[in-house]
Amino acid sequence: MNEQSTVITYNNNQQKSNSKTILYLIIIGLLLVIIGVAGILLFSGETKKAQSRTIMIYMVGSNLESRSGIASAELAAIDYQKAKEQNVNVVLIAGGAKKWYNDYIDKSETSIFELGENGFTKVKQQDKKNMGKPETLSDFINYVYDNYKTDKYDLLFWNHGGAIGGSEYDELSGDDNLSLTELNNALKDTKFNKDNKLELIFFRTCLNGSIEVANTFKDYADYLVSSEEITYGTPETSELKFINEIQTKDTAKEIGKKFITTYRAELNQMKENSGYEDDESVYSTYSVVDLSKVDQLTESLTDFISSIDVTENFAEISKVRANLLQYGSVSVTYDMIDLYNFVDELKGISPEKAKKVLNTFENTVVYNWATDSRSRGLSIYFPYKGSNTVKQQYIKMYNEFDGLSGYKDFIQLFNNTKLSGPNKKVSFSNMDVNKSSTDKQESDFAIELTDEQMNNLASAQYVVYRDNKDGYYRPIYSGGTAKINGNKLEATIKNKQLKVKSTNDESDEMIITMFEQSETEKYVTYYTLVQLQKFSTESISDWKHDSAMINIIFDKETKKVDVISTVYNDDDYPTAAIANVSDYDSVAFSAASGWTILDDDGNYVGPIVENGRVKGDGIVTGWEEKPGNYEFELAQFDNEYDYYCVFILTDVYGNKAYTKLVKMN
Repeated sequence: MNEQSTVITYNNNQQKSNSKTILYLIIIGLLLVIIGVAGILLFSGETKKAQSRTIMIYMVGSNLESRSGIASAELAAIDYQKAKEQNVNVVLIAGGAKKWYNDYIDKSETSIFELGENGFTKVKQQDKKNMGKPETLSDFINYVYDNYKTDKYDLLFWNHGGAIGGSEYDELSGDDNLSLTELNNALKDTKFNKDNKLELIFFRTCLNGSIEVANTFKDYADYLVSSEEITYGTPETSELKFINEIQTKDTAKEIGKKFITTYRAELNQMKENSGYEDDESVYSTYSVVDLSKVDQLTESLTDFISSIDVTENFAEISKVRANLLQYGSVSVTYDMIDLYNFVDELKGISPEKAKKVLNTFENTVVYNWATDSRSRGLSIYFPYKGSNTVKQQYIKMYNEFDGLSGYKDFIQLFNNTKLSGPNKKVSFSNMDVNKSSTDKQESDFAIELTDEQMNNLASAQYVVYRDNKDGYYRPIYSGGTAKINGNKLEATIKNKQLKVKSTNDESDEMIITMFEQSETEKYVTYYTLVQLQKFSTESISDWKHDSAMINIIFDKETKKVDVISTVYNDDDYPTAAIANVSDYDSVAFSAASGWTILDDDGNYVGPIVENGRVKGDGIVTGWEEKPGNYEFELAQFDNEYDYYCVFILTDVYGNKAYTKLVKMN
C-alpha cells in the first residue's frame, strides 16, 4: 500500500497577513468582552451614572406651622452646600398656614422658592392660592419642570394625611384638601406620565402609606415613600435633613431608605428627650414601594377577593377585621388596616390565591420599617369601626377613586351584609354571663361565655369604674382588647393604672381617665386628655387654649412611667404635631369624674367609652399644674372606694352589648 502525504506551504507574506488578522480578531474580541462586562455591570446597577435631581416640596403649613413652626424648622435643616455638591435642586411652594415662623414665606402669598446659598429665596411671586386645589399642584410641578432641567425629579408632600381622604389640608381655605381623585387629576395635567415618570413620591404626612395612594401614583412615579400610621414631628427635629445625605449615584430605593433612616433618627431623638431610646416605645412605620408592581398586586388581590363568598364567610371576615390593628384610630376612625395581615388572616378561605397576593406584596414593598410586626408596608381601607355617617362618606369617596374596582364591590357587599344583620337581641340572646370571677392570680375580672356567644363575638373591650358612693361613677381606665382564653374573657389593670401628681406637693395628686393604646411584653402605652392654657401675655391675640393628648409609656420591667409626646388633639384629622408644653402657663388634666352608668334594674347604660372619648352625660373635673411640675406613677386601688369592671362586647354585625358590673376589690 502506498501512503500519500499532503503538505501545505505558505509564503512569508501569507503568514504575516494571517498573523495580523488573528491579532485583530483577538483585539476585537477583547473589546467586545470589555464592552459586554461593562454593560452587565451597568444594567446590574454596580456601575451607576451620576445624575442631577430636582426635589419639589409641596408644603401646606396648616396648624403644624401656625401652632408650632414645624414646617419652618424642617426647611431650615436642609443644607444648600451639600445639595449643590450632589447636583440636587430643592424647589418649594408654601402656603396654607395662618402664621409662618420664618422671614421669607408670606401667609398672603403662595409663592415658589428655590434653595440657595442664603436659604430659600423667592423665584416666582404668586397671590394666595388654595393648596387643596389640583391646579395649584399641577401649576407648581409644570413650573419646576420647565425651569429646572435635571435627570431625575421627585415630589414631596408635606402636611396632614387623611388616608384615603388624601392630604394637604389648607388652613386658609377651610381645611380644603387634595383628595386621591384630585391628586390624580393634578398629575394628569403635568409632563409626567407612563413614559416620563417622577422617580420618587414622598409623603411627609400621616396615614398615606396605602394601596389606594399607590394606585393613584403608579402611572406617574417609580416609587412611593409613605407611612401606614400617624407620623411625628417637633420644632427641634427635621426629617427633611435626608436631602443632605443624597448622593448623585443613589438609587431610588437608597434615597427612600435614607428618608426613613432620618425619620427614625429624629423620632428616636424625640424619645430620648423623654428618656426612651427603644423603637417599640412609640409606634410608627414607613416603607418604600415599587409602583411598577402595583398593578400586579391589585390583580392578585382582586382575584383573591373575588374567590370569597362574603355571605358564607361573613362571620370569619368580621372577626378577622375586628381584631386587626387599625391605624390612626385615636383621633378619627379611618378604618385603615394592614393589607398583608388582612390577606394572611383570611388565607384559609382561598390558600393558593392568598399566597399569590402575599408573594406579590413582598415584591412590591421593597423596604419596610415598623416598630411592630403587624405593619408590613401598605394599608387598605376596610369600613368597620367608623360610624355609619363616616362610613357612608368614606365609601362614597372610595367609589370616586379610580382603582381597586373588585375590592370596592367586596367591602360594599360586606358593609351591606353587616347593616342588614340581626340586632343584638338575636345575636346575643343570652347575655347573662355564666360565670364571673375576680381571680387575682390570672386577671382582675373574667367572664365565661357560652359557645353560641363566642361564635357571635367579634371583639371585646373593657372599662373600669370607681364608685364615688354618691350615685355616680368615675371611669378610670379604658382597656384595649380583652384576652380570650377558651370561652373566657379576661382583663386586668393590675400594675397598669396610673395617677398624676405634683412634684412640688406630694399630697397633690389625682386619678385621671387613662386610655390604653397598646400593650407589648415590655410596654404599656396610654394617652389622656389635657387642656393647654396660656393667658399671661399682654396681648389677647397671643392667648392660647388648646386641647391635646398626652401620650404616656410604662416600662413593665423598670416600672418607669414617662411622657413620650404631647400631641394636639383635633377631631377632624390626626395632627401629630408635638405640642410644645413649655409654651403654655398650665396643663389641666381632665377626668370624667361623675357619671350615671346604671338604670333602676342595675343594668349598664353608659357612658360609652370609645375612640378616646367618654360619651354621655356627666361631670368632668380637672387637675392643673405648671408644665414640668408633674409626673405619673403607678396607682393602686384606694380602699376607700369600690371598683367595678364592665366588658363591652361587639358581635360580628357590630352590635354592642354590656355585661353587668362586677366588683374588682
